Amino acid sequence: MSSTHSSSHSHSHSSHSSHSSHSKSSRSRRRRSSDVKAFRKTRYFFAFLLFVSVTVFSLSAAAKACPLNKSRVAQTFTNAQYVSGLYEDVRTYSEDMCQRNFVPESALDGIITFGAVDEINRSYVLGTMSLDEKYSSTVYTDNIADLSAELEKSISATLKDSDIKVAKEQQNGAKSLANDIGSYLLNRMSITYLNSIKTVLNLGTTAAVVSMIVSGIISVALALIVITMGSELYRNVRSISHSLSASALSCFFACGVYGIVHDTKALGLYPLYLNNSVMDFLSSCVNTLLFTGVILLVMSFVTMTQAWRLKSKALDS
Repeated sequence: MSSTHSSSHSHSHSSHSSHSSHSKSSRSRRRRSSDVKAFRKTRYFFAFLLFVSVTVFSLSAAAKACPLNKSRVAQTFTNAQYVSGLYEDVRTYSEDMCQRNFVPESALDGIITFGAVDEINRSYVLGTMSLDEKYSSTVYTDNIADLSAELEKSISATLKDSDIKVAKEQQNGAKSLANDIGSYLLNRMSITYLNSIKTVLNLGTTAAVVSMIVSGIISVALALIVITMGSELYRNVRSISHSLSASALSCFFACGVYGIVHDTKALGLYPLYLNNSVMDFLSSCVNTLLFTGVILLVMSFVTMTQAWRLKSKALDS
């Protein structure tokens, strides 16, 4: 009887010990699972911050490379397409004015030329934006004054060569016609907001450089934090890859938004050659952003490939 009671007591104690051990093991597993989840959340958080900082850096770099690049902005208003449109506009107006004033169009030859319009336009754009030392901010007005003076002489000489009697009033008319054509060129060439663009570009470039430096340092620091978290290196590298791919998608998304706006809404600038040049400039900026996204995508692919290799090594070991 005593033996049976002892055996029962021993069995009960053994069952209690087994249950207690199982309970502790279960709690330990839950704690470890909770710790792993918390660790992963922390890694995801830092990976998200890395995505934000890389995106800021990429957008700042793309902005500095194109929309905030003074040389590329100036190229928008000095390229062959733009100058050709400006020249055709001024030439057509000059010919119309000559016909109205009974002046042979040959008076314009050698004066209203593509080269002359191009030089005056370049002096205006590059001088206003302080991109060329030989052009001051007002040298273009002197160039237009010289062109008007040459045009006046050419008109007077053409009238004489054509055996057209030139009265004193017609001499004054030649000067008035030449000044009118010069004023038209100045009006068509002048971009009222060019000085504002210059100010915005200067401030924007400074902001972009500061943003690149700050976000670049933060990106490197966050990448180091992520890659050194825990012992599973391949997971850390994979998180960095995800951050890079998300940044690339952000660039592509911005390009897509521009594409939708471009197809549904025109700028409506006048004249047409100005509108076309600005649209081409915006397209080149989008191409720069697209190129930035491609670089990020390639970097993401490289890091993801490295993550796969590290995972394979970890599984084999």
